Amino acid sequence: MSSRRGSSRGARQLFNSTEDRQGSTTSLFVKNHKNPDHLLSQIEALYLQNQTAEVLHLIDCVIENNSDLLNTPELFVLHAKALIEFHGFGYTAESQLSQALILDPQASSATELQNLFALHDELRDGLYASCEEKLGELLKKDPKNAFALFLLGNHLLWKTGSTQEAIQHLEKAVELRPSFLKAWVSLAMAYKKNHLFVMAEQAFQECISLDPNPNQQSFYKTHLQAL
Repeated sequence: MSSRRGSSRGARQLFNSTEDRQGSTTSLFVKNHKNPDHLLSQIEALYLQNQTAEVLHLIDCVIENNSDLLNTPELFVLHAKALIEFHGFGYTAESQLSQALILDPQASSATELQNLFALHDELRDGLYASCEEKLGELLKKDPKNAFALFLLGNHLLWKTGSTQEAIQHLEKAVELRPSFLKAWVSLAMAYKKNHLFVMAEQAFQECISLDPNPNQQSFYKTHLQAL
């Protein structure tokens, strides 16, 4: 598997000047930034460099400071992607997609993710066979769709018990998006279920390195100690 850490000198300079995770330096950067397009390109660069936590941090500052970027559908799509990677298919991420589509009803990237949310809801309602088929067809057309890989892998892990197949999808998801925290969590649990304890340990360690939440880190460490 590839490393999650890309070379990120340009975009990451905004975070290098402070160790303060309260975001004072970043907030000042957002307030003083006069070019919304350039600021969006900075956020996009961080996302492409697999710096999902920093993307969420910077977008929080954008929202707090009422940046002109709040009229940009691309920002809300990026926010939704980062939220899915860190928190899964939840209400907050879906609301960001809705906002993107209000700003631009033709935003194809938002529509594609919204379709995955619809499949997520169908899976939650127990429509397993039809959703598995739809996700399989989607992945035939777009085998590098990390979000579809995660949705299918997570479903197979927790709902059908097809752990080996789940591992295959989840491994592809984290290979494509090495900062996909929720995929790493599911992959670690899948390895553990299959008694692949060395690989489970590595995956839980990756979760710890990605997740800044102390409570979640304690959760991962508890699983590590139980291996």
